Amino acid sequence: LRCELAVTATFDAARWVARWMARVPPPDDSPAMHGLAALEGPLHRPAEEPEGGGSSTYRSQRLRRSASFSAYETLHRVWTAKDVIQSAGYPMEPHIVTTSDGYIMQMERIPRREARDVVFFMHGILDTSMGWVCNGVTGSNAFAAYDAGFDVWLGNSRANPPRLHMMPSKQGAAYWHYNINQLGMEDVAAQIDHIHIIKTTELTASSIGVDGR
Repeated sequence: LRCELAVTATFDAARWVARWMARVPPPDDSPAMHGLAALEGPLHRPAEEPEGGGSSTYRSQRLRRSASFSAYETLHRVWTAKDVIQSAGYPMEPHIVTTSDGYIMQMERIPRREARDVVFFMHGILDTSMGWVCNGVTGSNAFAAYDAGFDVWLGNSRANPPRLHMMPSKQGAAYWHYNINQLGMEDVAAQIDHIHIIKTTELTASSIGVDGR
């Protein structure tokens, strides 16, 4: 919990400093930001800092733990790979994958169903699939691979939205009880298996020779 709160506070401080230096106001409800996912739950805005002190109370309210970061991300207009792909005019296909230990993850696909060659991009620690498209059409690996004729799949770990689990007892704080080894052994494995199943089905249906192994 302390580590989680410290990371949140660090990012909040870095964001405030960047906006102060650039004199950029907080995001608003501009037309360009419309169309993002709806909030998963009610927002809890921090109370204003009381006059004459009380800063510790203010900080504790800002850092109050919640079951999910999704509401925070939507409040601050955090774009996802899906938003960038669609804004760039490329086809986009979401896929839901469940690991053997019950974690539910979302993948993004820039589909070429007839292509036999597949590229699977998986992000590193503290990152998301956004890293493969955030440099724009001419500077992102995912778009370059699609333009080269590949069927492109972008993976996400369980640390990223939607942050759901098959078991109700694994919601909230219990959701985060996993280790780094499971990100590779469970998350990556489940997504590769999903790609294999989908591609085998598609290529077989289109009468392209696939041995199914």
